[in-house]
Amino acid sequence: MTDPKPPIVASDGDRKIVLRRMTLTQLKRIDSLLEQIGEFGELRLIVEKGSIRFVEIVVSKKL
Repeated sequence: MTDPKPPIVASDGDRKIVLRRMTLTQLKRIDSLLEQIGEFGELRLIVEKGSIRFVEIVVSKKL
């Protein structure tokens, strides 16, 4: 069995943020996807074996 990765500690200026399940790259990508979704939509994280494997995006438009 492999050892789990050590947590990543980042700072938002005022507080420390500890990432235990996500990398900074994943966090940045999710933030970017949230911007792309816009006003209406969903962002679903699909987890397999304890890790994010897929991201599903559902974008809704007002008629």
